[in-house]
Amino acid sequence: MRSYIVYVLGIVALVILTSATGFYAAEIGTNQNLDSYGDALWWAIVTVTTVGYGDIFPVTVAGRLVGALLMFAGIGALGVFTASIAAYLIKFDRLDALRVRGMHGHVVICGLGSTGALLAQAFQRDGYTVLAIEKAEDNSRIGAAREAGAVVLIGDAARTEVLRRARVDRAAHIVIVTGADATNVEIAAAARALVLDSTASVSCSAQIEDPELWYALRSWDVGTQDRVRLAFFNVAELGARALLARYSPFAGGTDAPRTPPRVLIVGSGALAQHLIGHMVRQWQDVDGDAKPPLPIALVDADVDRVREDLYHRNPELRTLAAISAHAMDLRSTTFQRGAFLFDDAGHCAVTHAYVCVDEEGLAISTALLLLNHLRQYGVHVMVRTNRAAGLAALLRAVGNEGARGASHLHVFSLLEQACSPEFVLRGTNEVLARALHQDYLAQASRSQSPSAVPWDELALDLKESNRRQADHIATKLEVVHCHIVPLTALEGDAFTFAPAEVEQLAEMEHERWVAERRAQGWKRGPRDPALKTNPSLVSWADLDESARDINRSSVRRLPFFLNRAGFTAHRYKA
Repeated sequence: MRSYIVYVLGIVALVILTSATGFYAAEIGTNQNLDSYGDALWWAIVTVTTVGYGDIFPVTVAGRLVGALLMFAGIGALGVFTASIAAYLIKFDRLDALRVRGMHGHVVICGLGSTGALLAQAFQRDGYTVLAIEKAEDNSRIGAAREAGAVVLIGDAARTEVLRRARVDRAAHIVIVTGADATNVEIAAAARALVLDSTASVSCSAQIEDPELWYALRSWDVGTQDRVRLAFFNVAELGARALLARYSPFAGGTDAPRTPPRVLIVGSGALAQHLIGHMVRQWQDVDGDAKPPLPIALVDADVDRVREDLYHRNPELRTLAAISAHAMDLRSTTFQRGAFLFDDAGHCAVTHAYVCVDEEGLAISTALLLLNHLRQYGVHVMVRTNRAAGLAALLRAVGNEGARGASHLHVFSLLEQACSPEFVLRGTNEVLARALHQDYLAQASRSQSPSAVPWDELALDLKESNRRQADHIATKLEVVHCHIVPLTALEGDAFTFAPAEVEQLAEMEHERWVAERRAQGWKRGPRDPALKTNPSLVSWADLDESARDINRSSVRRLPFFLNRAGFTAHRYKA
């Protein structure tokens, strides 16, 4: 674009110089107002710009002819030059840069690929002001993003000056989805440094596609102890959470029966593996202490290796789930006969079926095949697609036909469901915050506290209080010389705190809570949320024993909260 502007500017200069030369040759010696070539050049400039001071004007026929040609050529050349400048300002976001100056509390999205574009739309639907940074100026999604109301800056988000232009230190959230894991981590580090130089508090979520790298970086979700709430997310893992949130086999939630559902998962890719992990944890959250392993039938061509990989990474699955592997090609007649769907007595062995095949055409044909086998048993079939359009839209139309069609078939568009603010911004800390609140509900079930409600009904300030408590977990662990590591086995030796550590950390938690409440304007007094008074807003020494026990119990259960998020605590070696 810049070279094009230079090219147009060269044409304008050529027109002016040619006209000045022709005018000089035609008028010199005849026109008493023309003494030098500089006068001719001045005449050409004021003529082409339509100023026309009248101090120099042609007096010969040839001079007038040159003037006429200059008027027409000059208007055209200047028009093209003006249009080029306007296009440059738009294309290179100079106009958008003016809009950025007043931004505060906005969402910065680094990368306008398919994931970034979907997130931009989702954040805008939620009422956020969105600013996107895109490196490729020819990205076709830039125009659509601007038309939707987003501000787009063209530049490399890995460069500090570009992040500074995007006002990341004033943003509410930063979401990094450039498509390259190394670049995403680099941008996250640069954004974090800029925010720490300011007084802001920002959440920063970076996409990590490599499952091993994502698993290794997740401890940062809990370990962040500064004003940047850092999180790393994986689309397949987000998709598994979103899929279960919408189509869980435990329809009754924590009040579901203790009889486990019989789950069929077709496909063994990343989505299927994350689905198994989240499903097993969800089954463990169902009320009741003694629950049998969750029966899961896994079907794919290389499923035996995948099952061993799952057991290696998650040893707890050997006892918490009963995974039966059915190695077969999904296009084979063996699979199409569907014998694996029934037990030896001919009874249906499936209550819920999930098709997690990466190839969309094969996924849909597989789902329809399963539907034909299982419709009479009332089994719901969930099928993953990449987008809601195309074949997925056709399936939805068929499903809307009711009993005659595929009313038990449910389409789950991975990108559109997973790439939502709800899941991207709510990383490990959100899982821990929910676990903390769930434990509080178990203790406060008989109280009349307004906090004793399900998470979805909890007030926003109370949700944020749970999130800050989750943020503080890493600080507590550091005090007793421990750190957070990825979980290797839920059934191994459980991490526990020594009695002295429990007392120390319980006092820390109480002091953190008191400081938080006082900062929000709370005072000591009878329990009254409307007046912001609470009898426990006192020092640890003055706190009654029952309130102390609540803090001690919360500390003792920290290892459990970490387990639910896939972590445990290790002590530093001396």
